[in-house]
Amino acid sequence: MYKIVIADDEPTEIKFIRYVINTFKLPLCICGEAENGEEAINLVNEHSPEFVILDIHMPLMDGLSAASIIKRDHPSTNVYLLTAFELFEYAQKAVRADVDDYLLKPIKPEVLADVLKKGIEAASKQRLAHHQMNNTQENIEKMKPLLKRQVMLDLITAGRTDSIPANLKSVLGLSTLDFKGILVATFCDKKGEILTEEGLRDLLAKGIEDNSGFGLCEILPSGDVVGFVEVWDEKTQQVQTKTIETYKHDQEIKIYAGLVPINEQSDIPSAFDSADKLRKTALFWRVPGIFLLAQLGSVQDYLPSVLSVEKTVLNRLLERRVDKAQEEIKEAFSNVSDRFISPEQVIAVANQIVNAILMALSEQFIPEKEARLITQQYLERIAAVRSYGELEYILFELIESVNRFLCLENETQTEQSIKWAAAYIRQNYQEDITLDQIASKLFLSPSYFSRMFKKNVGESFASYVIRVRMEHAQSLLATGKFSVTQVAKKVGFENSGYFSTVYKKHFGMSPQQSISAIASQEAKYRDKEILAGVKL
Repeated sequence: MYKIVIADDEPTEIKFIRYVINTFKLPLCICGEAENGEEAINLVNEHSPEFVILDIHMPLMDGLSAASIIKRDHPSTNVYLLTAFELFEYAQKAVRADVDDYLLKPIKPEVLADVLKKGIEAASKQRLAHHQMNNTQENIEKMKPLLKRQVMLDLITAGRTDSIPANLKSVLGLSTLDFKGILVATFCDKKGEILTEEGLRDLLAKGIEDNSGFGLCEILPSGDVVGFVEVWDEKTQQVQTKTIETYKHDQEIKIYAGLVPINEQSDIPSAFDSADKLRKTALFWRVPGIFLLAQLGSVQDYLPSVLSVEKTVLNRLLERRVDKAQEEIKEAFSNVSDRFISPEQVIAVANQIVNAILMALSEQFIPEKEARLITQQYLERIAAVRSYGELEYILFELIESVNRFLCLENETQTEQSIKWAAAYIRQNYQEDITLDQIASKLFLSPSYFSRMFKKNVGESFASYVIRVRMEHAQSLLATGKFSVTQVAKKVGFENSGYFSTVYKKHFGMSPQQSISAIASQEAKYRDKEILAGVKL
């Protein structure tokens, strides 16, 4: 349905036009009737009709003057002039007023109907074109976020800016793709929980884009924000830092971010990976702010060896001090927490510690198959952590779990004591271990401990210590990396001559003979491999 305004100072003419609209069932709704040009103009301004029919001769303001004003202010409105005088002067003025038709009275109903039908057809096409254009623009607006995100994904995965069409840049309002840096950030609330509300994240991302010199800023499917920096200088970084501080203090929102320069456009993917690594590191240690690559530390410089951690933790457990064992874990990572070490490095070391502790216990306390299953479960849990707090919690759980294996309910206190003693010897064989020392740790008399040890283990305390040391000595000699003197010290003997005597008594050959036998055996294997290769 289309709207029409009729202006004529003769009521019969208005009735005639209404008759034509009704008789020919034209899709027109009369939204106003006027008796002069001024009233007609007011009605058009009020209703914005698609059609206006004006009589030329009307009081106050004639139709020609009104038509000229209406076409000026509403150029898409169809204006028809009616007159009883066929004068060339009127026709000229009508043309100058840009009216759509000039009709002479009296006009036949079918003629007026045809004129209006043509106008309706033209208005229909115009409305359709306008609707299609609006739909196209609306669709573009709807697609903008997806298009923008796709451009972002293309850049951080392929790094090719030349493949992005110029018209797409224009639609997205990107004046340039010559970026100088990239920022990857995660938003968290004051409790440290990652923000999931899309509206708030969009608002924060828009704030960064508007206030921090970013040419393109978008939220990835992961929820993390990526922004490309157009200018890389100290001033820009100061503005970015100020924006972060504003979010932190005014909105109690924390931002964990990495910022990395882009030297060439082809470097965008690697720059993104580096910035994302910084973001993950900041989030892992829960240290808000924007971080640069120069601030990233290395775990090798600050963390004690895995074997050292494993030994001290198990010793504390053998001493029945779960709390001390957990403190050893905390102490092992204490020098790392303020060094901004990447989570990958920290998790790798944690995995090694878990594996070392459980495998050390698999010899006696935990069946090997079960130890491997437990190890796998803990490694899977550690792989999913997002902060050091979560990692520490899992490692503390491991300590408590291991302690339960050391304290089986169906074992007597004496049986548990002897198992702890045997494990302590295996852990500390290179130390100066005496029967009195271990008995004291277990609050047992030396004579009672000696009898119970032999009864439960099947050999005397001294014999067990020697066997453990000799087994490790044989393994060290087999590597070919150490001399006899070095091996002797590594397994707790200060005197290499005495070590050789004990070794020969235990294995029936001297350390040197053992080395020769191992070398000879290796030579035989090599010869067999060579012969097998020749036959093939």
